[in-house]
Amino acid sequence: VFLFPFSVQGEDVNPELQVKLLELATTTLRQKFWDVEGPQFYKFLEEACFPALRQQAARSVAIFGITYLCEQLLFQLKVNTSTLSRITDEHLRLTMRIVS
Repeated sequence: VFLFPFSVQGEDVNPELQVKLLELATTTLRQKFWDVEGPQFYKFLEEACFPALRQQAARSVAIFGITYLCEQLLFQLKVNTSTLSRITDEHLRLTMRIVS
């Protein structure tokens, strides 16, 4: 639900969340999901309209946030596995300065 809220099958989530996902799919927020990166999308959901989705996102970010950020950083760096093993601490530090 967290990573791709628009591709979740209805029977995979509880009925209350199903209704909110359907509501979400019919709003302009669907395009916003594709315009922003992962967790940033959930900032655009109103707490009053989508409390369960926001809570689920907060839990997911708390659990997987660091992993997600690391994956995003490596994706931004476009590092493949053969190069990854040769990155030094200094190289990574300088690269992170450039990316951020």
